[in-house]
Amino acid sequence: MKRRYFTQNFDSRLIFCSSPNKESSSSESFSKVASNILGTCNIFCAYSGIVWCLDVASLRFFQIGSHEDALSDVAFGQTAAAISCSYDGKVNIWDIRSPHSAPVQSLQVPPPANCVAWQENFVACGFQESGGLFWWDLRNLGDPLNLEESHAEAVTQLLFMDDAKLISGGEDGYICSIETDKLPDEDEALDYVINVGSAIYRFGLYEAMNPYLWSITRTQELFCFDLDTLDATSKNERKSVLHTKHKLGNIDYFISCFYDALEGRLFIGGGLDGGQIVLLTQYEDTNTLVPLVTLDKGHQDVVRDLLWNSNNQSITSVGEDGKVCIWKVNWEKATQ
Repeated sequence: MKRRYFTQNFDSRLIFCSSPNKESSSSESFSKVASNILGTCNIFCAYSGIVWCLDVASLRFFQIGSHEDALSDVAFGQTAAAISCSYDGKVNIWDIRSPHSAPVQSLQVPPPANCVAWQENFVACGFQESGGLFWWDLRNLGDPLNLEESHAEAVTQLLFMDDAKLISGGEDGYICSIETDKLPDEDEALDYVINVGSAIYRFGLYEAMNPYLWSITRTQELFCFDLDTLDATSKNERKSVLHTKHKLGNIDYFISCFYDALEGRLFIGGGLDGGQIVLLTQYEDTNTLVPLVTLDKGHQDVVRDLLWNSNNQSITSVGEDGKVCIWKVNWEKATQ
């Protein structure tokens, strides 16, 4: 494999930076952002409990509805349908074409709810109660199936794969895969378990030569796993970042990761306490993280999440300052 050498000649620019309630005296804070499959609409996890959306084409915010307490997770199930969960214990499904309306469907878990995932007819929600994970079939609603054997501590993130497998991460340091077509027998449905060894903050899936999973722990470690073998292919810490003469190597925390299929590479977002974002990537044969560029003059506080839109080659970031920033990037100048 021919090695790519990374330079600092990276083309990036801030094209949007705003807050949905900038005219209000109340402050807002965001912890997560999600996009529909077309990349035309973003939804945000807001501390205020308001379900905000952003039309990517017009760059206009609109409010769908709200919860009685802070949001803890948001996701899209369909192009025009979104789902949210909150510390109030509610899991709400929304039609984003009907702003300021009641939810289409409302489900309940023991509060607070931590995370949610939705794929076609299936909804899953993890909550704070030890290892609590509810699973519903929307075609036959009744009492949810409680998947209580996968985790011993709170479930922190959920993700459906295309084959209906449900991936979960928890405070117990485990990442579990459940084959939902084998439920309700939870023992039979358990596909695999990965012991990361530290509480899971965030994880994601990506396809390279094999299916891979990346995971960020609450102790600020970044792992990558080959899902064919379940072996860890890399482990990075903040000190794994290569310092350069441009001083792009200093980060205070990991934010999230995303995979660009055209580049065939995983990119890592690191953050500084002042709001700057440092984009990094990995060498093919080492555990060193290489800094590419700093995205600054956008956020003024800790950045909590970022999202890659492959359709328009942009990054959307959200943070504790209540701002939503969109950055246009050009990978061609990032690698040579």
